[in-house]
Amino acid sequence: QAQKSPDPKLLEGAKKEGEIVWYTSMALDQSKPVADAFEKKYPFIKVTLFRSGGGALMNKVLTEARAGRYAFDVVGGRGEMIQAFKEKNLLGAYRSPETSMIDPDLFDKDGYWYVYYVVPNALGYNTKLVKKEEVPMTYEALLNPKWKGGSISMDNEAYLLLQGLTSAWGKEKAVDYMKRLAAQDPVLTRGNTERVTFTGAGQYSLVIAYAHTVEREKFKGAPIDGIALEPAVVEIDPLMIGSKAPHPNAARLFLDFLL
Repeated sequence: QAQKSPDPKLLEGAKKEGEIVWYTSMALDQSKPVADAFEKKYPFIKVTLFRSGGGALMNKVLTEARAGRYAFDVVGGRGEMIQAFKEKNLLGAYRSPETSMIDPDLFDKDGYWYVYYVVPNALGYNTKLVKKEEVPMTYEALLNPKWKGGSISMDNEAYLLLQGLTSAWGKEKAVDYMKRLAAQDPVLTRGNTERVTFTGAGQYSLVIAYAHTVEREKFKGAPIDGIALEPAVVEIDPLMIGSKAPHPNAARLFLDFLL
């Protein structure tokens, strides 16, 4: 459904502000076209885009706030940001008219956060290094000795994977599983896109990463494919407005546009 016409007062205020600062963990090849599309629709507002990985972005916001600096209007990143920012009163409440088209479990009823996208975790595998019948189809199968010693790439900030398994299995089983997986000596590095690219290039046989990054690499023609392990852990990536947003009207206009 097409976006409704924005509130004329909001539009007028945004026009005066003339800028929006967007902090995001969304890859630049995806976030930049979104910013460009907004500027095309509202040429009187310039988007200043800052992109960083989820953990680094969360630290940047918290560090700036400690120094009394409130530079962002809209921030988008990983789910653990919601609680961390809310505790420090860094989030502004805004109930977007776009919520009429969104499932109620995907936004906060008080308007403090909105889910921009949902991200399922998957197991990717290099199709040249791993035969289809050898692909581990379960979490348990990843513990097979053949995957020991640097075969598996994992994110060193995969807190939400552990959190998801904990809510499915209970803490004891989830932590025990992660200890057994750690004994396989997986390679721990940061960044989903980079790790999936390296897997496609043959550096790793297996990669635990976001499903869409595996799909995108496969679409580009890399020898990679993926499966969802059950339970499939799905992360939410929220959008939030700063409680001290320098451009509050433009922030709300931009949030509406994103949604």
